Amino acid sequence: MSDDCNPAWSEKGKEGRLFIHFIGLSVYSHIKHIWKQLALKDQFETVDAVIDEMKNIRCIEHSGKTKIITPFVGKQLKICEYYDLKPPAGCAPTVKGISSKTGRKNKKAAQE
Repeated sequence: MSDDCNPAWSEKGKEGRLFIHFIGLSVYSHIKHIWKQLALKDQFETVDAVIDEMKNIRCIEHSGKTKIITPFVGKQLKICEYYDLKPPAGCAPTVKGISSKTGRKNKKAAQE
């Protein structure tokens, strides 16, 4: 959210950058409010740590193909729960069912 150098070629460009900066600060303020209010403070030292955890999510787009969003894992899913967000379809991990027939076979079944 740094605003040290804000280069712009035109007045409209400068206004656009200021607007994006305002939106970024608003989102950051909301994240900080939830971080203070809920138990996220215990899991993440700073608000920037919450944001850094979510930075690993990528949307990959190839021409002529569908978009791919990297799966949400571990702490990313917990952050989504705290903010009442649902990961996009196909991005949440699925639980695989375990068949009841696991392990070693009987001696009789192995001999046949």
